[in-house]
Amino acid sequence: MRGYADVYYPNDNGRFCLYTLRYLHEWVYTLSMHNSIPFHAVHFNCGLWDVLRLSNEDNTFTSEKDYAKFLQRIIDRIKYLCPGAAIYFALTTEIIEPGFEPGISNGLRKNSDIRRFNEIATEICTINNIPVDDLWNFS
Repeated sequence: MRGYADVYYPNDNGRFCLYTLRYLHEWVYTLSMHNSIPFHAVHFNCGLWDVLRLSNEDNTFTSEKDYAKFLQRIIDRIKYLCPGAAIYFALTTEIIEPGFEPGISNGLRKNSDIRRFNEIATEICTINNIPVDDLWNFS
């Protein structure tokens, strides 16, 4: 992006949806130099941590229903914190199963879950007129 745009990102990753929702305002405040630099675009992803299945549980870390609800809240929060910024969402990439380090004794990820969560994200983004960066098919 050199010569085209200045790119800012937090030193942390978004982890799961609720984590992103919780820290988004702090990241925007810090990266915008205390709200002195306006953002023109926000490109984000949540999903890989949300699909994690802890080793003693049958369900994903974040339920499908909650994933949809939290993505909508994140989008609403970005619109509030970065008025006028274009928003882009990146789909989660395919993984090599079981897709979790330190290993299956602690948890696993499934491409079938990632596909479903990507479908949910695409639905939410379509409703909000947000372009989707299809990293799934690219991967």
